[in-house]
Amino acid sequence: DPLHNRGRHSLHNHFVVKSLDLTRPGGLVAVVTSRFTLDARNPAARRDMAERADLVGALRLPAGALRAAAGTDAVADLLILRRREPDRPSTGARWERTTSVGTPDGEVAINEYLARHPERVLGELRATGGQYSSADLTVRPDERPLPVALGEALAGIVAEARSAGLTWSPGALGRPAPLSTATSADRQLVGAHPEGSIVVTRSGSFARVAGGEVARYEVKPRGDAAELRALIGLRKWLDQLLALEATSADDEACAPARDSLNRRYDAYVDRYGALNRFSLVRTGQRIPTPVRTSTAEPAPPWAGSATIPPTAR
Repeated sequence: DPLHNRGRHSLHNHFVVKSLDLTRPGGLVAVVTSRFTLDARNPAARRDMAERADLVGALRLPAGALRAAAGTDAVADLLILRRREPDRPSTGARWERTTSVGTPDGEVAINEYLARHPERVLGELRATGGQYSSADLTVRPDERPLPVALGEALAGIVAEARSAGLTWSPGALGRPAPLSTATSADRQLVGAHPEGSIVVTRSGSFARVAGGEVARYEVKPRGDAAELRALIGLRKWLDQLLALEATSADDEACAPARDSLNRRYDAYVDRYGALNRFSLVRTGQRIPTPVRTSTAEPAPPWAGSATIPPTAR
């Protein structure tokens, strides 16, 4: 990705940098990511993020916290970043470097932010052998229920963010004119949808939630109106599923809502194609074939053969 990943960072860091690039100044980005975003010895990715945003706060989740959702026991972190305005100096927490901390099993290297804020590690840090190092780390859950620990830690981050002025700030873009024909039912859409959401009004026209009002939204090109209406319908079913998952501890109770959403999405794909569909467009540019400057080693005698030599078995 030459636009959003010039540093050629790993996939998870690439997505964090791209998310920051696509967020307007004053906006917030919250991600659940591999612990190596914070703990990698090479700070290059964190420096790229810090050029764009301030770290509002971070939490380290215990191993297994994502088991039900993602099928992994890997340690993950919640990062909250605020995209910095062009004329604003960096005011966030320091988080580019790593440092060693002690555990009952020996020392491990973690991000300097977590070393300064051990209360943001929602469990007990332990050293263990892992996939990448003989001194890898894990986080053992403690006796506190995770929702309680998570809520307390987030409350602390929110208080610090307010004190440091690192909260969300509204954009400086011009506010569109309110929809003159908006009904009371249309105005209820403002409370039901986040700022910037595209909605369908009672009359069937499109509008956008902007500045506490329902503003007219013109679909361009006009031929996309039917697909946009279908996408808004999918969003409604997705919202219902997410609300059910957030309030129900019974995974089986969510199955009918998932099946319903899957059927509707399949119908959408049959009519319009996948959400991530794309078209290849020829630019007319020709990329020259690179000239080889090194001499290759001669191929071994078994190259191309189905027989594997005894030494390679």
